[in-house]
Amino acid sequence: MKTTDTLPFPTKHLVTLAEMQAIGKHGSRLIQRKMDGELDRFAVAGAGILCEWMKRKSGGFYTPEDDAMFKKFPNGWRAAITVESVHGEPVLNRSTRERWGILCSYVPHFPPDMILVEQVSVPPVLTTEEGFCAHDWDAPFGSMLCVKQEQIYDCTVTAIGGTQSAEVRVEQTGATCRVKLGGGKIDQCRVGSKIRVGGMGLTDDGKIRQPVACRAWLVKF
Repeated sequence: MKTTDTLPFPTKHLVTLAEMQAIGKHGSRLIQRKMDGELDRFAVAGAGILCEWMKRKSGGFYTPEDDAMFKKFPNGWRAAITVESVHGEPVLNRSTRERWGILCSYVPHFPPDMILVEQVSVPPVLTTEEGFCAHDWDAPFGSMLCVKQEQIYDCTVTAIGGTQSAEVRVEQTGATCRVKLGGGKIDQCRVGSKIRVGGMGLTDDGKIRQPVACRAWLVKF
């Protein structure tokens, strides 16, 4: 892949867990576990496959199946998402149903470090960091519905200022990151205050992904 190539990232629209469960019950969409890797391309038997390049993250949640894959491929593995082209012909404009069928047909040609992100049922409680995503069966590649699990972290304010935000230290990891509080909240805390911050897991260096102040955010002034 050339560095000038642009990978087709889909647009994500957040829905609630209940909404995702309802979608799963009437089967109108392809529902998959949302993988949290780096989008990549891979050629298989004349087909261009879009996949997530999965590398272990220190703060991520991993299923036993993930752990087995990382044990087998410690440098990472690929999770196939959809087929981008077949013998040079673009197919992202075709429906999810057609692309899913094509992708499944190429599974026998996958290299050992590539797996298919299987269609799944949505459980009553989320157990993965990123949750699940749903693709309209009749729509082309380009958008998806997502449900994510927010994880809560105890933090200490280490600095205040700059666009009504605060720098906080994540107690779990010791890493610092910034969280936007807004005028109403920034006036209620000071350096040393204990607050709760929500996020979508931790980065490799221990920072909170997409940090936001929780509803019951102030623990100690």
